Amino acid sequence: MTKVTTIKEYSFTLWSKPLSINNAKFRNGRFKPSSKLWLDNIHNELSPHSNALTLLGQDFDPSCQSLMFYLTFYLPKLYTKSGTISKISNDLSNIEKILIDCICSDKVNEHTPNLNLNDAFICDLISKKRSTDDDAHVVVKIAIRDGLL
Repeated sequence: MTKVTTIKEYSFTLWSKPLSINNAKFRNGRFKPSSKLWLDNIHNELSPHSNALTLLGQDFDPSCQSLMFYLTFYLPKLYTKSGTISKISNDLSNIEKILIDCICSDKVNEHTPNLNLNDAFICDLISKKRSTDDDAHVVVKIAIRDGLL
């Protein structure tokens, strides 16, 4: 078994409400107008992190490293009045996908600052939904891990 250690990481917060991949596109695969607005917001929110994301992507060596993503989605309406998890809070897997695509590559929006890496290099993905009294947001932490799993 190879020892895996974190050699570099970067964290940031995005203050856009999560978008479910199920609600993002029409049946013909084209993005809905509301999704295009969300993509523009994500582009604007990732812009201040452009240099850090570029450097992280350039430092990554797919021959001996893997990526780890930590995503914590903070949602103001996670629970219903009866205290159960709300069905409108979305499935984690559905809100992860489009966000990861935006952060990793330009296949969603060619102008969005990103890692310029294939998301297939993500070997560890830890996602959580948490309740907040604040606006919806997501805390993203990306780590380069030395050693292949």
